Amino acid sequence: MIVSIADVFDALRSNRPYREGMATVRIRSIMGEQGNPAFNQALLKRFVNLMGLFPVGNLVRLDKGEIAVVTAEHPTDPFRPQVKIIVDRVGRRRSKSRCWPTPGSAIDRGEHPHAVVEAVDPDSTDIDPLKYL
Repeated sequence: MIVSIADVFDALRSNRPYREGMATVRIRSIMGEQGNPAFNQALLKRFVNLMGLFPVGNLVRLDKGEIAVVTAEHPTDPFRPQVKIIVDRVGRRRSKSRCWPTPGSAIDRGEHPHAVVEAVDPDSTDIDPLKYL
């Protein structure tokens, strides 16, 4: 059962000649639909927690248009990582930035002005996210 979850995830995430790979959040939505008998939901949740939707070092787009690098994963919710904004909403790279929690992230102190919308391919932005960790 776990192999079928990994296989479907890989098939949906990978670029194909006939379509681009899907964003991880979209894949999770498709695979996690309530009542979907194709996957054991307990195993699916475990897979997502182990893989992480937004692993440390990945680029993500935030709800206000900024691009950020993930600096820490949330211990129980993979949808809410801690991020460091590196490109502001008008497209300027920030020379200095601080880490921001997204709602419920590991350092959430009630201040969460940003939410992750999708993963971003570093090749499409010419940004090396590892330089910002």
